[in-house]
Amino acid sequence: MGQTENNVKNPFFTIHFYIIAFLILTSLLSGAFGGLISTNIKILTHFFDIFEFEILISPTAWIFGGACIFCVISCFMNINATLALYSQLQAMPTYESCVIVGNLMSGMIIMKEYQYYSWN
Repeated sequence: MGQTENNVKNPFFTIHFYIIAFLILTSLLSGAFGGLISTNIKILTHFFDIFEFEILISPTAWIFGGACIFCVISCFMNINATLALYSQLQAMPTYESCVIVGNLMSGMIIMKEYQYYSWN
């Protein structure tokens, strides 16, 4: 029996594609959370250098501290969900590289650290 053009399945959209896509998306999300964690910690330490112990009554510091705690918890939940489905040999290199890229991007965008990077 020959297959007609309507019955040919696209090999791009297989179950393997969706499994790998979930790994990449969860790693990208963890990278974004990792970038936000490092940026929030930089901002909090900068606030602490300026205001010292008056930072405890500053609502801005509480907002950044809460965002940092939320990102840490979300990052742990995300990596636990990923490691429940994949082996560490697959998940951790993807996760770590996305966290590094997230740190670089958040530093470039939020902290304006792009002027310190060399493009050569």
